[in-house]
Amino acid sequence: MNKKALKILVLGLTSVIIFGLSGLMVSAQEVSAQDLGISSPRILPGDPLYFLKDWARGIRSFFAFDPVKKFELRSKFADEKLIEMKKMIEEKRNPEAVEKASKNYEKEIERMNNQADRLKEKAKKNPELNRFLDKWTQHQMLHQKLLERLETQVSPQAFEKIKKVRERHLERFKDIMMKLEKKEELPKRLERAVENLKGSPFKEVKALEILKELEKRVPKEAKKGIQNAQEKILNNLQKKLEKMPEKKREMIKDYIEKLPGDPDLHMKILQDVTAVPQLKELRGKVIKGISEKIEKEAEERGCPKWTPPAPDFCKEGRIVIERDSKGCPLPPKCIPYSGKELIRIKCISECLKSYLPYVPEDLKSCLKKGISSEKPVEYGLKCVRPYMEKRGIKVEEKIKDFEVCLKKCLGIEQAGEIPNCYTLWDPVCGKDGRTYSNDCWARVAGTEIAYKGTCRSKCAQAGERVNRNPLLGPIDRKCCPGLIEERVSKSYSICRKPGHNETKVKEEQNLKPECQEGETKEYKTRAGISQCICHQGRWICTITRPER
Repeated sequence: MNKKALKILVLGLTSVIIFGLSGLMVSAQEVSAQDLGISSPRILPGDPLYFLKDWARGIRSFFAFDPVKKFELRSKFADEKLIEMKKMIEEKRNPEAVEKASKNYEKEIERMNNQADRLKEKAKKNPELNRFLDKWTQHQMLHQKLLERLETQVSPQAFEKIKKVRERHLERFKDIMMKLEKKEELPKRLERAVENLKGSPFKEVKALEILKELEKRVPKEAKKGIQNAQEKILNNLQKKLEKMPEKKREMIKDYIEKLPGDPDLHMKILQDVTAVPQLKELRGKVIKGISEKIEKEAEERGCPKWTPPAPDFCKEGRIVIERDSKGCPLPPKCIPYSGKELIRIKCISECLKSYLPYVPEDLKSCLKKGISSEKPVEYGLKCVRPYMEKRGIKVEEKIKDFEVCLKKCLGIEQAGEIPNCYTLWDPVCGKDGRTYSNDCWARVAGTEIAYKGTCRSKCAQAGERVNRNPLLGPIDRKCCPGLIEERVSKSYSICRKPGHNETKVKEEQNLKPECQEGETKEYKTRAGISQCICHQGRWICTITRPER
């Protein structure tokens, strides 16, 4: 074989492999009838004989006297109706027929929820139901995955309807889980459901996305269980990625590009996944992939030009992307350290005070490199020992005291362990003005929580809101230097860069005031008594309804 033919053969094989892997990623995200344990439907809603299929389901349900068997049947019918809707969308049936199929599915979900009410009292003592719940939980995660995939296959008008169906299913998933599940078994049940899912080697990413959505909806007492499940699934994915060959590990970027769903949420999840030192090289590639999706989405929405974070942006922290009132992405922010790292810095500084009157910059630099280490105590000792020797401190006498102090501060018993807080990103702002990874780390740091979310700067950034109405919140916040206020309504303004819609801003600024600051008035309306106060030249009113 000559060199030219060999070169063509190699190029051909390379193309086949690349396109094969790409196709594998797409197919791994699909959900088929076989995945749900049912056969592919032949008769669909709108077909002449479909009423017979529905009639047969009704007969089967009527003669299922065992409440657990009836619940299992309802679950199976929901699987069937979802696959019917999928097939109709793939066959591009008319929108009215697809809408009818989605309503059939919603009704079946409601019937399943009603059946769960009847099982509520006996659920926790019924071993048969307990076994079925493993399968049911796995199927509901597949429902979410499939509904999200269908959102990308329909017209913009149908998209909103499918999205509402998915959100309603998620709500019922939560309701049924809360009725039938023991709180102590919830984390393990969710972990098993994810382990048994078929598909991509990165399937945990989509599972974490679903669990984060569930976490928002469950009552406070159930949140901890879902967070524990997320933590376990996250750790499993990290271990799996660490063991993967580098080329296979980098396929996660292709997976993310084809993954439907919220790119902002994907950014949070993937930063959690790549937070360990062993996966730091993967972090940049993952962030780049998600940033490209956000940039493309911003362009489709007609948003102002959005610049993705540079490769070297925020290497020692977490990238946070917030959105303005129109849903357009704002410039990326860098949150320097997670709660765990802040606490480690605080502990090391406090324990050093007894031995060093100040901490030199090179020692700070050494300690900073070790804050993400798996063994913070050992790393701290390694940095501190030479500085103690330089100052003539009897190292062996004092090093043990420093080690004891550090372990006590970190709340650990053995080197390398950290306080028992989950590492998931659910930020809170402490009253000390620092952002913590979650409420647990804020408590360990000994600070009270000011509010949920990352700490806001004292001035409002471009795209952020400035309140004019005291009923909406504090009105003392102003736009940062170099920005102007664009009045969107009488109640609030948006901070913009100069040149952005300046004409409208000037027109708003030139409006004559309606009233004098602090002036009040009161009058009756059909709805009740309207009480008004003048603020910045405009009347702001509230209605007090009469008691009945």
